[in-house]
Amino acid sequence: MEIGILGALEAREGGRTLPLGGTKQRAVLAMLLLHVNQVVAADFLVDGLWGEAVPDSAANVMQTYVSRLRGILGSSGIGDTGFGGVRRCPPGYLLALDPERFDLYRFERLAREGTQQLSTEPEAAATTLQAALGLWRGPALAEFGDLPFAVPEKHRLGEERLRVVVARIGADLALGRHNEVVPELESLVASHPLHEALWAHLMVSLFRSGRQADALAAYRRVQQIFSEELGIDASRQLSELESAILAQDPSLEWHPPRPAVNLAVPVPPAPAMAEPGRPNPQAALAGRPARVWKVPPRNPHFTGRTGALEQLHSRLRSGEHSLVVQALFGLGGVGKTQLAIEYAHRYADDYTVVWWVDAEQPVLIPDQLVALAGRLGLPTHGSAPDVVDRVLIELTERSDWLLIFDNAEEPDDIAGYRPAGSGHLLVTSRFPGWGALGGRIEVDVLARGETVALLRARIPEMDESVAQGLAAELGDLPLAAAQAAAYLEQTGLAPADYMRRFRTRRDSLLAHGDVVGYQRRVDTTWDLSLERLRAVNPVAVELLELGAFMAPEPIPLTLFTRHPALLTGSLRAAALAGFDDLADAVGGAVAFSLVYRRRDSFQLHRLVQAVIRHRLSPQRQRDIGALAVVLLSASHPGDPGDPANWPAYARLAPHVLATSELLDDDADPDGYVLMLDTVQYLNARGDTRASRLIAEELLGRWRRVLGPVHPTTLQLAGILTAALAWLGEGERACRLGTDTLEKCRQALGPDHPTTLSVATYLTSALGWTGQNEQAAGLGHDTLQRCRRTLGSDHPITLGSAARWAFTLLGMGDVESARTLSQETWQAARQMLGPDHPTTQIAAAALTYARAWLGEAQAACDLGIDSVERCQQAFGLDHWLTVLMQAALTFGFVALPDGHRAGETSRDIVDRARQAFGVDHWVTLLAAAARTFALISAGDRASALALGEDTLIRCSRTLGSQHPIAQNLHQVLQIDLPPAVHV
Repeated sequence: MEIGILGALEAREGGRTLPLGGTKQRAVLAMLLLHVNQVVAADFLVDGLWGEAVPDSAANVMQTYVSRLRGILGSSGIGDTGFGGVRRCPPGYLLALDPERFDLYRFERLAREGTQQLSTEPEAAATTLQAALGLWRGPALAEFGDLPFAVPEKHRLGEERLRVVVARIGADLALGRHNEVVPELESLVASHPLHEALWAHLMVSLFRSGRQADALAAYRRVQQIFSEELGIDASRQLSELESAILAQDPSLEWHPPRPAVNLAVPVPPAPAMAEPGRPNPQAALAGRPARVWKVPPRNPHFTGRTGALEQLHSRLRSGEHSLVVQALFGLGGVGKTQLAIEYAHRYADDYTVVWWVDAEQPVLIPDQLVALAGRLGLPTHGSAPDVVDRVLIELTERSDWLLIFDNAEEPDDIAGYRPAGSGHLLVTSRFPGWGALGGRIEVDVLARGETVALLRARIPEMDESVAQGLAAELGDLPLAAAQAAAYLEQTGLAPADYMRRFRTRRDSLLAHGDVVGYQRRVDTTWDLSLERLRAVNPVAVELLELGAFMAPEPIPLTLFTRHPALLTGSLRAAALAGFDDLADAVGGAVAFSLVYRRRDSFQLHRLVQAVIRHRLSPQRQRDIGALAVVLLSASHPGDPGDPANWPAYARLAPHVLATSELLDDDADPDGYVLMLDTVQYLNARGDTRASRLIAEELLGRWRRVLGPVHPTTLQLAGILTAALAWLGEGERACRLGTDTLEKCRQALGPDHPTTLSVATYLTSALGWTGQNEQAAGLGHDTLQRCRRTLGSDHPITLGSAARWAFTLLGMGDVESARTLSQETWQAARQMLGPDHPTTQIAAAALTYARAWLGEAQAACDLGIDSVERCQQAFGLDHWLTVLMQAALTFGFVALPDGHRAGETSRDIVDRARQAFGVDHWVTLLAAAARTFALISAGDRASALALGEDTLIRCSRTLGSQHPIAQNLHQVLQIDLPPAVHV
């Protein structure tokens, strides 16, 4: 599959253009593509479509768009097609795609390669950059008009395209093609009259073509435009270029490019020396070095960060006649220094003085500025402060300079080194408090696609899936990615083996791999910050040590403030004092960029956590890990099946799962209870695959730690049985459920709640695999035991009854299913609430039973209410929502006027197949419902195609005696009105 956004949005597969739907649906795809291979929050998508005017139905409409896109695009996993589908990844969606199949990625890659070739290989650069521009088929995102997401992206992409055009023309000029580019440049300056680089290229190309008068006339035109449009003069660089043209400066003449020197690491050309104050026409030409230059070598593997570089460039250019200070701040190892280096090289043409100052030790700053004085031609005799003053005075009289203070600690360390005039001062720091001196930009970790690209550029043989997994393990930290790549290069270890080792031996691998361009390795990069933080804010260090045993996700501060008595030391005192004191502790860690502050929470990077844990003694690790388990247990949200508790579970679940390895035979029993309920919550929420994977991993561990017949182990095995059954893995569910039920009866007794729960899950698995005789005996016995032992209104009893009603439907006993589901639904509404999953399972069974018994209106009344509740409580793609829509479809088909069945069932088959697979029992029910709806609408050809496939799958999966299979068989062979069969 090939997907293009550089022009009209299009997706092509096998030479066929896919229909992508209406404007807003296409816009959703466009937003996902602009963040390809990254999770895009649902709220971001909603805001991108509607901005401030968000309709009440926005979430449901968004789910519909995504569902339709899944159906249109399909998903076969990244392979020959390069497309991995649109996946639900809370809190939003992820579009998985081989980036080489996406034109914007290829454009950015070629643009980056061509720009890097510009100074040494202009011919290769021209070819590469032209190939990048050739990917454009027209304006990007024009079809989306003024949709909120499109306006800034259209501008960004247009600017990026123009930047590549300018670079390609620079390559053409370096190759002596000045005559050929004049017409193009004249057209471009007419379209972009305020773009100085284009005017500079035009002036140079005219001069080299023997048209000196025209070159000077071009300068007068740009001066007039700037005066009339902006009320200012054109830049000093253009003025110097005019002076050079008037003087017919020989440096403007074209000289054939020198052959490229084959160096392992590109080295910028030595800066040209010139007397202070002399015009420097070279600065206006692309790819030429600055006159006074001291910047570390460019990182040949620098990846991504386009948006940050453009934002930084825009901010620094915002002050025409004043000093502009910008600070890049963020976590150690996040790539602040590399970003500053790349900025200096990428925008070298903007400056004639670029000077790098290592500011980590403030006492050494003056000596580095004294060295700058010598390069500026200033006297260097006298005291260091006097020489520094001369440098600042010289820069005050200029505007074409960039000072970079790298790794500064605090604003006071550099405040005294700011020239009074106009120019640019760039700071990198872990400290975020730079607002008093100017602007500040937080540098975050790389986007996942950028990390993958970095790893694969260094290690070409690395498989895409391994790169994705390793990027996740590294938390997309640039330093960690560079260190991992270096280790792989130095050892020749297979990438998959490195990832496997990293998951189990993270601490030791963080100490290996020499990294060029970074000051420290991952294992030491935060040591100094942690020691300084301990000296000024020990509460913050205690908070970080506890957070190091949580997940690398937002940690709610209420976890500590609601249970201060469980804490120890100064952290306990801070929590007892209240929220503000704890927030101040977070602020102390933020000051060293060791955490990210979120609303009412904080978050640590996974590798910061690893380093903090590694610094603790084994006993301290055990003590803090046990405290983390106790704190989480004290915050238990309650019934995992109640949707009202799901937001609390969503906040805690990552941390609960992160502490799973801390549970042993001495662990707090409440920790096991919370772990079990968290897995149950994932089941109820509809994330059954995650529930299954987690339960399988835990079950193996708990069998070793607690024993195979421990009540907790058996309860987990029952939950896994349910997950396997709901996922359609009936045979595995039956084997596990049968074994677990036998162990439960022996160890706990036949009437124990865990035994009854396991029996309920096994009954469902038996029914869905067509073992109706066994299901009938077990289901009836289980429900009677539940009622006798626990009572008719106990949650386990109600859950057993609701699932038994569904099993009765599959066995063809519709009357019994109707009676049982009616009483269960009413009781569950009263005891558990109308939106509880057990209530809605009973509602679904009752809706099906009513429809199949001819009670069409009653089925529709209940189905309409239940579908709305399911969509709001569970979401559009939850299995209960799909199940209820299928049930409602049967109800609508049974009405005399069944036209609403088509609308209700329009996309449920695609959604079910995407979410559950083609042979899942929910998918088969949805496909059967859609078949009846198509027949009701008179589309018999489509109904036959879908119905025959569904009948075959249903007979194989649910059995040929299942009511769905029977009804499909009748309808496909005897052409009678649909209502008769329903």
